[in-house]
Amino acid sequence: MKTHKNNVLNIALLIPHLQSGGAERVTALLSKILFLNGHSVKILLFDNENISYKTYGDLINMNLKSSKSLFLKVFIRLFRIVKLSLIKKKYNIDYVISFLYAANVVNYYSVGKSKKILTIRGYKEYEKYGKLYVRFLNKIDKLIVQTDRLKNDIVRDHNLPEKLSRKIKVISNPFDLQQINIKSKLPLDVNTSKKLQTKNIKMCVMGAFKAEKGFDHVVRVFNNLRNYYNNISLIFIGHRGDLEKEISNLAKESEFYNDIIFLGYQSNPYNILSNCDFFILPSISEGFPNSLLEAMACGLPVISTNCPTGPLEILNEGDPIKINSNGYFLAKYGILINTFNVVSDFTMNRKLSGTEIDLFKAIEFLILNQDIRNSLKNLSLSRARNFDLNIFYSKFTSVLE
Repeated sequence: MKTHKNNVLNIALLIPHLQSGGAERVTALLSKILFLNGHSVKILLFDNENISYKTYGDLINMNLKSSKSLFLKVFIRLFRIVKLSLIKKKYNIDYVISFLYAANVVNYYSVGKSKKILTIRGYKEYEKYGKLYVRFLNKIDKLIVQTDRLKNDIVRDHNLPEKLSRKIKVISNPFDLQQINIKSKLPLDVNTSKKLQTKNIKMCVMGAFKAEKGFDHVVRVFNNLRNYYNNISLIFIGHRGDLEKEISNLAKESEFYNDIIFLGYQSNPYNILSNCDFFILPSISEGFPNSLLEAMACGLPVISTNCPTGPLEILNEGDPIKINSNGYFLAKYGILINTFNVVSDFTMNRKLSGTEIDLFKAIEFLILNQDIRNSLKNLSLSRARNFDLNIFYSKFTSVLE
């Protein structure tokens, strides 16, 4: 590990912004654990508007937000590269760790002696930019991915030699379990508490309203379930994304719309999660599903698609599964179903697809089996401990060598 006096490293964390999101949350947590372990931390942003997370160290706004103009995009990227290069020199930065594609490109093309660590935050990002990241491997120091499957896919898809594959390191996302536990026990505000008192069994989903999150499937399945079980409600936590309006409109088509509750963005989602009965991750693709682990850290039983990547490694320790005729698989730490079709569908009154029927059956299984819910609750808490912030720090420092 490259160190200075007293083993202090000068580390820059580069990310476009710190608005709500998985990569943003991880950046904030990484700043905390590095800072508390004595390192000098700089958080570099292209845009400092609407910051959602507390950070540690020095926050530097590069003041170079993105533009929709293709002409301006080129110049903004060049200015970002120059500005990062100057910051690296000014602060004698040892490592620049970048998150998300826009920041990774700037990190790669910047000049200076700092070591470059890039991260891939999602499988969709790999599908879109994989060839470019493989090209980057020749000149960067490390590429961090979140799951073994993603690393294996990169190595296999591009037939990487051992020299380059060694540069790819697998480090799962960190979770501040102590803080999650504290926040999960805080009282709900009056308005939220009132909304959550409507039904006995509350199922929850959380995240941005994007096509890859598969929220339309959950709304349709809930609408069908509600015909048979009148004591259930569906809770949405989250905001933003291209499909927020479409999902809301789809829910309004349900005759049970009053049992579909949209809570929007929550600075503390944990006390809401802890007041729900189980969690659903209907994603079509992920990098590493933060919301799934956050729900488990709050003691929720979970149902997840077996999408690339993350759920299989979280819920079954990466061991392969075979989903049988009942449509779902009771894994070591939760329930897995097959992945939905990529195409979003905002038609309410149609027959459920095969995978939607699988989700129906999995939810019904939890509704009818409280003993299973209780068992999975304990298993969720146990599994979440493997992703604690301190374990993450130990793995992360091994990369800085």
